[in-house]
Amino acid sequence: MALHDHSAQRLDSHAAREPGSRSDQHPAGRRRSGDASERPITGLLFLVGIFLNSYEYGLTALLGLLVATLAAYLLGADRTLIGNGLFGFNGVLTGITLSVFLQ
Repeated sequence: MALHDHSAQRLDSHAAREPGSRSDQHPAGRRRSGDASERPITGLLFLVGIFLNSYEYGLTALLGLLVATLAAYLLGADRTLIGNGLFGFNGVLTGITLSVFLQ
């Protein structure tokens, strides 16, 4: 068994013991969502870094964040996942990618 597999099993058993844990709230579990951090300041610092690199990329990242979050609300996504920034993070990445490839 690989070290990563053992760590994942330990996290699964720990999450299963905690009532109301994020893994209980959503079948996929929060740690598998691909978001960078649980702290909102991390997302803000991420956006600031993008704006410092390129004003254009910062604007498209912000637009992607807004569009993805709005789409998640309109399509009835789980409010907990929206609040955790899952859809916004993906929207930021999509906005930057579109900006790069549509120049």
